[in-house]
Amino acid sequence: MNLPPKLKLNDEVILIAPARKVELESLIMAENLLLKWGLKPLRSKNILAETGIFAGDKEERVLDLQWAINHPTAKAIWCFRGGYGSIQLLEGLNPAPFFKNPKWIIGFSDITNIHCFSNIILNTASIHATMPINIGLNTPQSLESLKGFLFKQEINYKINSSSKNKHGAFKGAIVGGNLSVLCANLGTNYQPDFENKILFIEDIDEYFYKIDRMLWQLKFAGVFHQIKGLIVGHFTNTKDNSISFGNDVEEMVLQKVNEFDFPVVFNFPSGHEKENLTLPLGLPLNLKVNSSIYFVTKLTKLNYETFNINLNFTIFFSQVSFSQLEKVEFELEKTPFKMSLNSGVYKSRLSGASERENSFRNFSIFAQVYFPFKRSLDKPENFSQSSSSSNFFDRLFTASPVAVFHLTEKGGNALGMGQELSFKIAKKTFLKSQIAVVWVESNSQKNDGLQSGLNFHHFWHFCSYINSKTYLSIGYNHISNGKIFSKEVGCLFDMMVVGIAHSFTK
Repeated sequence: MNLPPKLKLNDEVILIAPARKVELESLIMAENLLLKWGLKPLRSKNILAETGIFAGDKEERVLDLQWAINHPTAKAIWCFRGGYGSIQLLEGLNPAPFFKNPKWIIGFSDITNIHCFSNIILNTASIHATMPINIGLNTPQSLESLKGFLFKQEINYKINSSSKNKHGAFKGAIVGGNLSVLCANLGTNYQPDFENKILFIEDIDEYFYKIDRMLWQLKFAGVFHQIKGLIVGHFTNTKDNSISFGNDVEEMVLQKVNEFDFPVVFNFPSGHEKENLTLPLGLPLNLKVNSSIYFVTKLTKLNYETFNINLNFTIFFSQVSFSQLEKVEFELEKTPFKMSLNSGVYKSRLSGASERENSFRNFSIFAQVYFPFKRSLDKPENFSQSSSSSNFFDRLFTASPVAVFHLTEKGGNALGMGQELSFKIAKKTFLKSQIAVVWVESNSQKNDGLQSGLNFHHFWHFCSYINSKTYLSIGYNHISNGKIFSKEVGCLFDMMVVGIAHSFTK
């Protein structure tokens, strides 16, 4: 998915009306808001035209939208309002000029048609957000969420959880918008790609039975079989018949999706209400649903040529090649039980050790047990891989807590806890570094060359995965005189190691 650039001071924002006609007072208010933000508003030629309920006839509105698409310097297109009419414009548009100067398309409700056009035909992300007709009623947070995304591409939300939510977590691009418009686009060239996406829906002025019918339509069209998460926004001014339908929106949704294992969020504050938080469409989102709901993501730009890392917080990612800036993120992951078993030869550095003890002629076994979680850095799409995928453990960087054990052929041993850092250096090949605090117990009667006490354990090894669960390693292990609690403590132990690690998944 293509990503238009961030806005900066003095950038131009085009105001157009692709559907219902404009209210001049609201238009002036929107222009003043953009000026307050340091932006330059541009009116399309026919924005104040009127033909029935529409902002001009179809040809005038097509000309305005095409002019906005073609504009060589503007950075965003802000649709004045929804209602009805934007679907009439799609087949008359030439998308080619857009790719020279991509822009953020902003709006909601009937503008869902243009979002579908942007996400599918233009392959470009867009912004589900408030519109000029609404800004006089919107909350400050709603307006700030739009400004924050435009200038910083930064959105972090934490909202209260509904008791009817389905808990879970997933990462995927957001698609959707207005439920009625979305259903009207099913089976057309503008139907969103639902595969492994998070679906967002909202609506206004609909009867309960019509909402129920549209939800069945989504299910029968296979939408719920494809998505990995569902966000239900405002359903405003819902209507009932004289004989009650008998189910509210939450109950209708759960009837359709309870059989599926994906998280569901109700009452997300986006849609036809004063609180209308911004959601970028077509861009991956971290969706975590528990006692609170988190929409928190991180954008990390990793330059593989210079290996410089810059961090920003945002709600999106994009696809680029490894030779360019790669967008990745940190994530706390649950992991299966994993154990590493290593063997090798060691020598002692202690003064007074025998010639044999001071040479690599002593045998030792070294094992590690990994805790069931780790902090990982990787491309967003890789976090959704199944455990059978070759990318499941193929992270760019991880930090894993680990317990370590040593046993020498003469009965000396060590036990401790620490942290392992893993750095990807090639496909399925890693440099791993461990540091831990260990208690060494010497068997001095057998001249094992060790000395009892607390020490630092250091382990550096190269690893290569042979499948998604198992890797082979070769490396160097050192237990040094850390002088922990006592200057007399010191193991001074070197070991050449080969080993194998395996993850025990279900």
